[in-house]
Amino acid sequence: MIFYKISGSSREAVSFHAIRAIHMALKRFALLLIASAVFHFAASGAANGSPWVWWCHQGNCARTGRDEAVALIGSRFDSHDECSLLCSQSAGPLWPKPTGQVTLKNSLRLINANAITFISIQASLLEQMQNVFRETVNLMACDRPTSCPAQEEPTGDTLEVKITVEDPTIGHLEWGTDESYSLKMDSGTTEGGAVTAEIRAATVFGARHGLETLAQLMTKGGSDSGFFYLLSGAEIVNDKPAFTHRGISLDTARHFISLPAIKRTLDVMGRCKLNVLHLHLTDSHSFPLVSKAVPELSTWGAYSDAETYTLEQLAELSAYAMARGVRLIPELDAPAHAGQGWQWGPEKGMGELAVCVGQQPWRQLCIQPPCGQLNPANQNVYAILGQLYKEMLEAFAPHADTVFHMGGDEVFLECWKQANNVTDWLATQRTQRPLSDHDYMWAWQYFQAKALRELDQAYNQTNKKPPSVILWSSQLTEPESIASTLDPARYVIQTWVPANETLNQDLISRGYRIIVSIKDAWYLDHGFWGITKYANWKKVYEARVPKEALGGEVALWSELIDERSMDAILWPRSASLAERLWSNPSSSSGALRRLLRWTRTIYKYRAIQASAITPQWCEMHEAECD
Repeated sequence: MIFYKISGSSREAVSFHAIRAIHMALKRFALLLIASAVFHFAASGAANGSPWVWWCHQGNCARTGRDEAVALIGSRFDSHDECSLLCSQSAGPLWPKPTGQVTLKNSLRLINANAITFISIQASLLEQMQNVFRETVNLMACDRPTSCPAQEEPTGDTLEVKITVEDPTIGHLEWGTDESYSLKMDSGTTEGGAVTAEIRAATVFGARHGLETLAQLMTKGGSDSGFFYLLSGAEIVNDKPAFTHRGISLDTARHFISLPAIKRTLDVMGRCKLNVLHLHLTDSHSFPLVSKAVPELSTWGAYSDAETYTLEQLAELSAYAMARGVRLIPELDAPAHAGQGWQWGPEKGMGELAVCVGQQPWRQLCIQPPCGQLNPANQNVYAILGQLYKEMLEAFAPHADTVFHMGGDEVFLECWKQANNVTDWLATQRTQRPLSDHDYMWAWQYFQAKALRELDQAYNQTNKKPPSVILWSSQLTEPESIASTLDPARYVIQTWVPANETLNQDLISRGYRIIVSIKDAWYLDHGFWGITKYANWKKVYEARVPKEALGGEVALWSELIDERSMDAILWPRSASLAERLWSNPSSSSGALRRLLRWTRTIYKYRAIQASAITPQWCEMHEAECD
């Protein structure tokens, strides 16, 4: 092949092979200098006359002048990404911080993104996880999810990933799933050839976490498309999460959240080892779920025909989540938070399915407009719920095989009190007159028991064992009375109280499993309405959960948030939760530097519009703004 350089009217023929050989020799020389932590000048930096380099000092990176850097003691690099990869503290560039032993050496290799091979068991789910890893690498190496352009003369080293899984038969996440892994890399004693990354895990989910850790030990390979630098001297031993439930609760009813927006959220969740996406699918505002058995619900309740989820789409979303190590938990909130979509009962001869739907003045009938609550007196309600449960179980399989979220929060008794069909029915069930709040609480307990029977019947029809049931904390879950209504062997309580309340320990002491959503730290919509206060990344990070808890979730309620603004609300604060629940660190020391690097990564390679958490100058001069 001949490369022609045009100069005036003449053409100078230059051997492409000679140019390529010189180019690669210079690149090898630069890599050797990096590996030995010696200052080097990048060709790009010299060409554009940049006066800046990155200086690594005591585990932190700072931008400094080239001339000044000559006199400084420490390692120098030509990009922030290279510096943050090699300027290692105890956890290096990793997020969340591993819980096992970490060894990182300044051993850098240039890898060809098209030269990655896997040696592993033949398991469909693991192959999907490997494909997600390839996508992550390709986005970094050549800015696209598919394979990088083929090179006429392939260069760079190869990467061989060996994966060993103790029990490959485990194909979905449960609270008892072992997510541990170990990662060890062998780059040999000479430059060139293959780098081997060996991942050992108990399950494919641990193997997926190992792949994510491996991806975090990479950065883009200079200006050449299709290459990446790999921190090849690394070993992480027995890394595993402190808590088994690490999630995000996403409200898709106040504002409809499209499937692409949910998928990009799942992409980023995998990048920080969050493993639960709890979908609050319906509310009094809208009913976007398209039921085949009861199509009237979305016909009456969706914002539009385009703003809906079909059962087939949800099944595909379940598979998408699984390949990223995320479990989908569906929620059908009831009996409160149910209005739009339930108005058609009288027209179909099924009576009032919900009461006080959209009624005013709303402050007397519900927590927020529009009002709506299911009618506990109408037996057709329970039959409809049973049909929905069966469809949702099938659509969200295998995620919903062992757990289902039944909502159950913020029942407003005044709504039922003003509904004649509810009060007339309740008068036939209770002997005391006049009816009191205690009687309406009995109606709530009656509803929950009937709904649970319908849920169990749906599981029985699909030959599955009855699931654990999650309920939000409420009047029904008060510690003094919960045992008379809710069996701790069946029910898991998701608490949403401030950090200083005792509810979590009260429930744990009574034998209940809990999931924690700390209201004044992990409610991400706070600070945008009323007297609520915004919790920054550090407050999210420093909030603690009892060691006996299953884990926790940040909650993204969408009254004032939609898919255009959700990324900045979720990230990087949800990543703070991810490290809290994976590592359960004793302090936030050293976390900011790693969190900033992680945030730059999801912005550069996933185009996630995460919010800023420090001035840009502070990001470029780590540890100088602490």
